[in-house]
Amino acid sequence: MKVPVRKWGNSQAIRIPKNYLDSLGIKENEPVLLSLEDESIVIKKSRKFNSLKERLEAFYGKTIDDIFIENTQEIDWGAPEGEEVW
Repeated sequence: MKVPVRKWGNSQAIRIPKNYLDSLGIKENEPVLLSLEDESIVIKKSRKFNSLKERLEAFYGKTIDDIFIENTQEIDWGAPEGEEVW
């Protein structure tokens, strides 16, 4: 679909058709992610998280219990070399 670039204040703007926004669940005044990729402008829906747990699960693609188990291995750093208290 071709859409014109128009002046909007001191900036330029394009209008996104309502059916595109509806299909992505984007509402008026909702923030979106804007990036440049291979000579293209990419607009993505911004995810909203209610907690750190939700954000971590979305980032790792796993439940919080699986993230915790995977990253809590004991590591042997060797014998103390100075005045460390172990």
